[in-house]
This record gives sequence, structure tokens and C-alpha cells, in this order.
Amino acid sequence: MRIGIIGASGNIGRRVLAEARHRGHDVVAFTRQGAAGRPMQEGIEWRDLDIFDVDGVTRAIQRLDVLVSSYHPGNTATDPGDAIRRAIADPTAYARAAQVLLDALKSRPATRLIVVGGAASLEIAPGLTTDDDEESLRGVLRGLGVPEDYAVAARGH
Repeated sequence: MRIGIIGASGNIGRRVLAEARHRGHDVVAFTRQGAAGRPMQEGIEWRDLDIFDVDGVTRAIQRLDVLVSSYHPGNTATDPGDAIRRAIADPTAYARAAQVLLDALKSRPATRLIVVGGAASLEIAPGLTTDDDEESLRGVLRGLGVPEDYAVAARGH
């Protein structure tokens, strides 16, 4: 299987990349920038990709069986504080990225999309997610040491 991973150099994306390779899949690893500087690895092709460029994403997915998006503003693997600040500054980023992916996939309906989201959308009881209750969500964020302003971004993710 040929799998594309958006955010492959990030905290979650690099784990998805490692698992995909462990299972023998060929991977196209997308990162915002710096793909050319990555060392050559068997079964991995690094490419730069702007997730907000629908034409670029459309071209990038043409030969993929699966596209995994672990997009996050910033890079939580290298600077979690910056990534959180970026998400707070533009809480619409997740929705805009999702729209680009959906638009791009119109040209390639055979490609399956998997979006790796944040814990705020996980079901904590039947029919109830963390982000359904403002105080619960803010309590989780406080417990993680994340600014409560991140609640808006968490809901968008």
C-alpha cells in the first residue's frame, strides 16, 4: 500500500510513519519544508507540501491509496509551545485544512483519508465528548499545562 502522511515530521506523524514502514508500506512523507534535507530511507519519499494549497495537495495525492493527516499548526515535536500558540492564533486552521483535503480528494475518490485528531473529540461516555462540556475541556487543558485559550482550537481539531 502507498500511504501519504501529512505532518510526517511532527509528534504524531513520525509515529504513524514508523508504524507504516514497520508494516511494509511505501510512504510519501509530507512536511511543510525541509524535505530535500532528509536522509534517503528505503520506502520513504519526503516531499514539501503546503496543506492550504488545494492544487498542490491534489497533485500530491494522485498515486496514494491512503492519506493520513496529522496536521497541526507548528510542529509539536520540536516546539510544542509554538504549535499551541499558532493553533490559538488561528482556530480556523483545522477546518480550512480539512476543506482543502476534501476538495483535493474529489479528483481521487479511491484514496482513503484518515485524520488524526486531538483528544478533545474523543468519546468519554456514550454520546459525550470532552469538548461537549466547556468546563471539562478546560479542566483537561489545565491538567496538561496547556493554556485554556486552546479550547477553541481543540474544538476545531
